[in-house]
Order: sequence, then structure tokens, then C-alpha cells
Amino acid sequence: MTLLPNHEVLRLNRSTDFEANSERLQTLLRDRFVRCGRPLRVLIDITCMPKSYIGFLCGLGFSNDYVCRIDCLYSEGVYALSGVGDSGGPRSIISEGEWTSLQIPYLEASNIFSSERDLIVTLGGEIGYSLPFIERYEPSRLSIIFIKDGIDVPSLAGSELAAYRDLTSDPRLDRADIRIDDIVGVLAHVHAFCAADPARSVVGLAIGSKAQSLALALAALDLENLEVVCRVPSAYSSKDVSPTGRLFLYEVEDRFEPMAYFD
Repeated sequence: MTLLPNHEVLRLNRSTDFEANSERLQTLLRDRFVRCGRPLRVLIDITCMPKSYIGFLCGLGFSNDYVCRIDCLYSEGVYALSGVGDSGGPRSIISEGEWTSLQIPYLEASNIFSSERDLIVTLGGEIGYSLPFIERYEPSRLSIIFIKDGIDVPSLAGSELAAYRDLTSDPRLDRADIRIDDIVGVLAHVHAFCAADPARSVVGLAIGSKAQSLALALAALDLENLEVVCRVPSAYSSKDVSPTGRLFLYEVEDRFEPMAYFD
């Protein structure tokens, strides 16, 4: 911190307290924007940040012109995406307890949602917990973006294998397998799915990788018929995750904001 003499430390509540934390983050960005008198350039390490906050910061910053550029750092970790949970139940990688839905502010659809909705999902490794969460929406059309080479299907067992089979055998399924870091690939797939019928409402369920969730947030800022929903567990597990050594930098610029072009 000696290299940043003008730094401020913003202390937040536990990450599951989204409402209180989002208010503090909004106040911080707004006050900084007013103080500087121009849109900000922001650097975020999304490695350990819940996906709900990644989407919220993108929506908050770009929708209000508080930011002209957001750079996101992501350090890939080694997660066990095979096997089952305790007693053969659903596997829990980073979450504990029941999942609840959270519609991300600033990433709502512009059109009024009808009773029939389509669903596009970025899916991670907690398949057993994800299946009932997906089924709640009863979508007319379903697209799931799997992490390419992310799930070792032969090693799945118990409820995890049953959930995987249920998902992949759904006759409505439009499946895509995209690399964990490929934001452009996710954006292209989401745009194609939503553009197939722009009058239909689409829910984007961000329960996959951090990079893929960032892509969903950016797509929602562009598409009028897409809104983003995250899951919030009762608690997040405390685990030491070994890095793979791969580090990614995602540079997101508002090309309509002149300040994005100045160093």
C-alpha cells in the first residue's frame, strides 16, 4: 500500500449480503466519478469475486457512465470437477446450503417478461445443485454452455451422473462447449440464441466460470430481451485452490466514451 498513498479501503459485509454491499459499491463509484469529473478506468481481480458482483459492477459502471473501461484479471484455479458429494449427494465445490435466485441490477431485460421464457445457462461443476435450479424456470427453449473439457463424465457417479444425464438428454437442449476463458465465444453463442426471436424473453443464468459470467453481463448490456440471474448460496466454502498458472486479462472498453482512448 506504500505505492498507493491515496488509497481507500472499502470494507464490505459477507459476500452473501448483496443488497448492503451493492449500495456501498454504488456509492463508491458514484463519488469517485463526481470527484474526478469524468468516467473512470477500473481494475478488478475477479478470481475470488462472486459472479453476482462481477455482473453488478459492469452494469452499474457502464449503464451510468461511471466507467469508460474495466480491466478484469482472472487467475485460473484447479477444481475437482468429478466425483460426488458427501453420501453420494450433489457435489459442492465452492457453495454451501440452499441456492436462491438474484436478478442482477442494471442487467434487466427491456421488454416485459411473459409467462413463457427461454433460458441460457453458463454451467460450472456443481451439476447436482444446478439441475433443480434450472428446472424452476420451466423454459420453452434451453441452451447450456458447458466448460469445454471441464467435466470428466466417466468419473461422475450418483446424483451427479443422474443430473448430467437429465440435462443432456433434454430434447429442448441447445448445447455449446466453450473454453473456460473464451468470452468472445460465449458472447457469440448468447447473441445467436437471443437473436433467434428478439420478441422472446431470455433469462441468462450465470452459474459457470467467472469469465463466462462476465460475458453474460456484457451481452445483457447490449441485448434488450436478456436479463442475468445469479445464484446466491447460504454460504461460500472456505477452500485453498491451487492456481494452474494461467492468468487472463479481459479489457472491456466503452467505445462510445472518448475517455476510453486516453492512457
